[in-house]
Amino acid sequence: MFEDVLDTSMRDIDDTDLVVVIIDHDELNNSVVVPLREAGQMTADAVTNRLQNVLQSNEDLALDDSFKVTVAQYMCRKVTVNDISMQISRKEIKSR
Repeated sequence: MFEDVLDTSMRDIDDTDLVVVIIDHDELNNSVVVPLREAGQMTADAVTNRLQNVLQSNEDLALDDSFKVTVAQYMCRKVTVNDISMQISRKEIKSR
């Protein structure tokens, strides 16, 4: 499942672009966040491992309408004003 979502959502993204995956579900107290990393390193295994680490071993999540996976791309632009500063913008590229 995660492999399909990642393949579809990151089709037009360079391997060096930064992405984050956020998993929401009605039965979760908080969103599960797969930390920001280069798109080439955001794999289905990375998402599955993060989800397993957050969930207790006896907790199951149904793949129902409340299960939502968001993949967001972060683009960094350097701006020079006296010193170098970085402006970060977020673009949601896929929710499922």
